Amino acid sequence: MIQFKDVSVTYEGDEGKVEAVQKLSLHIHKGEIFGIVGASGAGKSTLLRTINLLERPTEGRIYINNQDITDLKGEELRLLRQKIGMIFQHFNLIQRKTVFDNIAFPMVAAGTSKEEIKKRVTKLLHLVGLSDKSNAFPAQLSGGQKQRVGIARALANETEILLCDEPTSALDLETTKSILNLLKEINQKLGITIVIITHEMDVVKSICDRVAVMNEGYLLEAGDVYDVFVNPKDAFTKQLIEHTFHLEFPPQIFNDFKGRVLKIVYKGKAATEPLLSEVSKRYNIKLNIVHGKIEYIGDRPVGILVVELEGDEGEVQLAVDYINERTALTEEVLYAN
Repeated sequence: MIQFKDVSVTYEGDEGKVEAVQKLSLHIHKGEIFGIVGASGAGKSTLLRTINLLERPTEGRIYINNQDITDLKGEELRLLRQKIGMIFQHFNLIQRKTVFDNIAFPMVAAGTSKEEIKKRVTKLLHLVGLSDKSNAFPAQLSGGQKQRVGIARALANETEILLCDEPTSALDLETTKSILNLLKEINQKLGITIVIITHEMDVVKSICDRVAVMNEGYLLEAGDVYDVFVNPKDAFTKQLIEHTFHLEFPPQIFNDFKGRVLKIVYKGKAATEPLLSEVSKRYNIKLNIVHGKIEYIGDRPVGILVVELEGDEGEVQLAVDYINERTALTEEVLYAN
């Protein structure tokens, strides 16, 4: 669907040359929800805007449906952009226009008939749950409602690709959840390819099928969201995921530990099996659970445990080996005093 081949984007900033995206190759599949995550300045917004050529690559090529779009201009570019909707962090609604007219705006610009505009806007209002807000103005709406208008507007011209630029970062947690659920519903009902950029791994975990992790313009890794969360390859990705799973502890918590402290990540069926119970039966060790939780990414469970293992060094190592064989990841957190 969308393919980047050795794409670089370089421009002149206030402090000189900025390499926003560097030699990036990536393939986004038709009909999936694809996340691009990274810290501020990672290059993810720049990459997103190359899809509709609001940013043009300095090097490399971009393909949509096997068509090279990199050099499109004029009428060809206008037609491409009609099929690519975009929603923004701060909604970008026209304050003096009603909800109906905000949604209709792209269709008016495209020369769509008034009859078709009315039919299409009515349908979109129903889709985003704002049928009763047709004549309201943006100032009369909540943040979540404004974003729903933005989504409806982005879908106005029979959109095939929806680009989402930090669409929930200005919203509270409950509203964020409702907007993400709406995007997922749109993806499932309409089959639209959604590309969402965010600095929040929780957003990726809750909605995306696959994810790419960027840092300082580089693509660090990409893959199935579940696989990236369970077994991240890059240290930066691991750091992002640590924050998502809320596994930060105050240093003093480790002061009384006498054994080895492990972080255990286990996936799939193993996440719901009594692994530690088996370990305590098999080996002559003391086992203390410091932290534990099971989360679901999509419909697949992932278990996170931090445990202390105390006892004879040989027995502890046998227990660690046993755990290693049955989990996705075992990582030493600390050797206690």
